[in-house]
Amino acid sequence: MQKYNKGILLLYDYQILFSNAATILENIEAFEKHSEFPVWKYNTQLGFPKGLEKLEFDVIVLHYSLFGLGYEYALQKEFLEYIQRSSALKIAFFQDDYRYCQKRFQFINQYKIHTVYTPLQSENIPKVYGTYTNAPYIFNYLCGYVSEDIIDKTKNHVKDYDMRTIDVSYRARELPYYLGTGGQEKHLIGFKFINDVFQNNIKLNLDIKVNFDDRIYGEDWYRFLGNSKAILGVESGGSIVDLHDEAVNKCEQYLKENPNASFEEVFKSVLYKYDNNIQYRVSSPRIFEGAALKCLMILYKGNYSGLVKPDIHYIPLEKDHSNFNEVISKLKDVTFCKKLIDNAYNDLILSGNYHYKKFIQDFDSHLKTNGIQISPTYNRKGTDIWFKKNIKKRFLMKYMVLMSKKYLKILFPKKSLLGTFLRKVAKIVKSD
Repeated sequence: MQKYNKGILLLYDYQILFSNAATILENIEAFEKHSEFPVWKYNTQLGFPKGLEKLEFDVIVLHYSLFGLGYEYALQKEFLEYIQRSSALKIAFFQDDYRYCQKRFQFINQYKIHTVYTPLQSENIPKVYGTYTNAPYIFNYLCGYVSEDIIDKTKNHVKDYDMRTIDVSYRARELPYYLGTGGQEKHLIGFKFINDVFQNNIKLNLDIKVNFDDRIYGEDWYRFLGNSKAILGVESGGSIVDLHDEAVNKCEQYLKENPNASFEEVFKSVLYKYDNNIQYRVSSPRIFEGAALKCLMILYKGNYSGLVKPDIHYIPLEKDHSNFNEVISKLKDVTFCKKLIDNAYNDLILSGNYHYKKFIQDFDSHLKTNGIQISPTYNRKGTDIWFKKNIKKRFLMKYMVLMSKKYLKILFPKKSLLGTFLRKVAKIVKSD
């Protein structure tokens, strides 16, 4: 029997005032923008709104931002109880799901998740989710897609190749040891490339940094890429899929006993047995950003979720940098570089093959296959009004709490009457 749609509830987690994760918002907004079904999104950062338990939805989508930390989910007790009681079709999106696996498997089974989306390679899905969960559908998807307005967002920052002042740029951060050799590649490519340039006395203007504090966000990131002739890159993910949380626990215990141990030491002692047992190397949204801003990509050899091919879309760099001189030779061939840039731009951006619109169309098709249909008689006005009212109310409340934490101590001493009053208000609001 077919279910007639009363809408999709999309739950997500987003730091209202302090987040720079534009890619998360693009992903969230894509559902509302491109789905044929009515979508109502709600930020769990605002707390559980009274009355939500009275609303029924045919689909509940749990966005990957809810599971960001891995060991802790951004779902309060009330949300979990609501999901548990609901008869809706429940769909969960995961990313970085190579760690804290048992908690995730338990969540899928306990809350009867019907469909799982994961960046894990399709051939490895059966031995991971298929072995440990009861979810009927498990699909592979990309960590990010091309937003419809990325050309408009980036066009003001795209300089002509010959006018760019940075020859090679890169930003990354050092990842935890328990992600294995694959996780270490993110910062090592930067260190090694700088060293190779220095050792070979090559004149290149580099802007390569691998510290967390040197990361760039928003418009500044687009501006940075738009001024870079070439960018470095590696596959996202790690080389350890920690199915039973053994690698992380043994790694942390070893570092507790040997706090100054290098990755090589920890790897030889505990991590070697887990490394590359299951492949989890995927493309990151940076591939699309680099293509959209017409940067030449110099990447470690890899599959990159099948998006790009060596010497067609990017210059391949061996992981031991043994072909470094060959890479530099290709980098000096401006005609060759511009050809690769055009190929990446045409195939990844202009083709439309990797746009959010196409992904959401496939998502909608899956819903229809499982009996979810749009009701021609459904009136969404009442639900619209409820959401607008509650989101506005909860946002103002959350804003007050956040501002009180940040500024009350500075602006209003604890002993002042106004300071005491505002703290009491914030405390009441927080408990609502």
